[in-house]
Amino acid sequence: MDFHFSKRALLVIVVLGVVLRAAVVLVHPVSFDRANLLPDEVQYLDMGQAYTEGRGLPDELGFQATRMPLYPVLLGLHPPMSVWGVLILQIVLGGMSAAVVGWLAFRIAIENQVEHAKIVGYLAAILVAIDPFGVYFTRFYLTETLFTFFLCAFAAVVWPLMDRKNLWGWGRCLVAGMLFVVCVYLRPSVALFLGVWSVYLLARWGWDRTGWAGVIGLWAILIVSLVPWAWRNQEVTGRWVWLTTRGGISLYDGVRPGATGESDLGQIKQCAAVQGMSETEWDDYFRGESWRIIRAEPDRIVRLAWAKFCRTWSPWPNAGDYQNNWIRISTGSWTCVILLMAVVGVFRGRIARFDVVGLLLPAIYFTLVHTIYVGSVRYRIPVMPMIEILSAIGIVLLVQKLRMLRRHS
Repeated sequence: MDFHFSKRALLVIVVLGVVLRAAVVLVHPVSFDRANLLPDEVQYLDMGQAYTEGRGLPDELGFQATRMPLYPVLLGLHPPMSVWGVLILQIVLGGMSAAVVGWLAFRIAIENQVEHAKIVGYLAAILVAIDPFGVYFTRFYLTETLFTFFLCAFAAVVWPLMDRKNLWGWGRCLVAGMLFVVCVYLRPSVALFLGVWSVYLLARWGWDRTGWAGVIGLWAILIVSLVPWAWRNQEVTGRWVWLTTRGGISLYDGVRPGATGESDLGQIKQCAAVQGMSETEWDDYFRGESWRIIRAEPDRIVRLAWAKFCRTWSPWPNAGDYQNNWIRISTGSWTCVILLMAVVGVFRGRIARFDVVGLLLPAIYFTLVHTIYVGSVRYRIPVMPMIEILSAIGIVLLVQKLRMLRRHS
């Protein structure tokens, strides 16, 4: 088995990913016209502008803790150059995600004695580099691209710690913890994933003392890193808010009367019942209403969860602007092939059960999250690189099988 993984080949793949993403950004030039932006983009840009002016991070209602701070702060460092800077950062880190995933795929293939492990690594990197959804979303002022990179980096750093033959390396543990902190500061919904990941790590380690020490270390890093944000939120809202005050309205958006699985926060924010409420009262109101609806209409909530699942795992984009035949055929074909090859990788790849679970865990977690909240193709983008590792294994196995059939025909 070839243990040599060419950094030069990986660099070529990274450059491919960077070029594709840069091309998308250049084809769709930077725009500040609200009519051409998604609502979340408008809010991030407005918050970045407010940060520049020293007004904190207010949303359109003046609430100060509805978003985690990292992305709007990046947008507001030195506008308009910071906006271009964020796009360049997304282009570069989007391409670098391919290298991170390629290295992880190579490691997993080596550990599981998969034939042609080097090809598996390169192929996984290529799939990430050219993924049409990952490439296209680079152009938006959204957290998807940065979050994808840091989630993949977290997985790559923490993966060796899951090997029972290795003792916890505290330097590696610190790096893994800080990468996860960045993930949380970009997207708060990932916070509970550390709990899921902790159970997985402990189960893999056999629930022994060393595993517990590492897990406690990761949690300590996360909690300590969130203290400044929670303290700041206590100053501006009067309550220790460890993540955001957006949880209540986001949950209500997913379960409200008439919900389809698509977001419609614009109408919800005009609700007469919440006018004049403080930020924390607003959050409490929508959270309470959401749970009241869930308890009162469990059948509808279950049917709605299926609709959100279908939106999240749609083979093509959900938005009406992207429903022409060429887009549906190209993106649909890509998605179906990737998922089919991942199934082959899972069931025919002879990958250790814990490794398969580890690769699928992000997809399972975020799918469940978005069967409760709203669903969209964009929410699956960060988990696709892990699935594409399994797809790469499946493709290599399929090619091997076809070659064997040709030799015997």
